[in-house]
Amino acid sequence: MQEQYIFRGLNMAAFGDSLEYLTPEFEAMDMNGDRLLTGREVFELLIYQGVELSENEMLKQLRRLGSSVNLSQFVTFMQNLNNSTRNLRQIFALFTKEDMLSADKTDVLKGLEKMNVKNAAEVVSTMDSNNNQITYKSFLQVYFQGKNDI
Repeated sequence: MQEQYIFRGLNMAAFGDSLEYLTPEFEAMDMNGDRLLTGREVFELLIYQGVELSENEMLKQLRRLGSSVNLSQFVTFMQNLNNSTRNLRQIFALFTKEDMLSADKTDVLKGLEKMNVKNAAEVVSTMDSNNNQITYKSFLQVYFQGKNDI
């Protein structure tokens, strides 16, 4: 049974691990564009999302995944994970008004400033936007790039 959590009055588990969320997460984490994630990249994504698994459970899951996974395998893995914590979705939801998959550039900037993110304007300027909308995928790409630059 998956755990559930409520955020902004919404049951975040109800959004589930649908392709709408998993595809941008997969694509943003696939830094080299080979359409595969290594076990390490999946592990890092789980950490970024706040998924708590014991070290033994994580190693067991990584062995089960093998050396790399494609999108279909990633989707199956995430949908079968008994933990619905998805912190990055929750953070991005702070900036959204309706569809939870895109946010107004101004709202993202205000949200990051409210969170005391250094150089928020610079960070937002690096996010791709279409009609002043920032997608969840673009948000993740900048987030993951920042993690890799540390």
